Amino acid sequence: FDIVWRYFSWTNQTLATIVLWSGAVYLARSHSNKAYLLPFLPAIYMTTVTVTYILVAPEGFRLSSSIGNPVGIAAAVLCTALFIFKVLNKRNQQPQPV
Repeated sequence: FDIVWRYFSWTNQTLATIVLWSGAVYLARSHSNKAYLLPFLPAIYMTTVTVTYILVAPEGFRLSSSIGNPVGIAAAVLCTALFIFKVLNKRNQQPQPV
């Protein structure tokens, strides 16, 4: 039962991360101010933590922390880059006439 509880905890944190990213996208698209930063910054942190945990944990992939930590950071950088290029850049573009 202990292992199931750990997977449930990781799944809960992963869901929270997805909700934070979704909230950041929504706020970036619907508000012209910097309101998206409120969920955006925790989403970066949570992405790093959840990816690193599943890579390093005994119930996960059991990789060493010298591999898991950089991969977790790289996942957060990748998600941040996707957010900037897909969401923030589109927000600044003018609509094209049809």
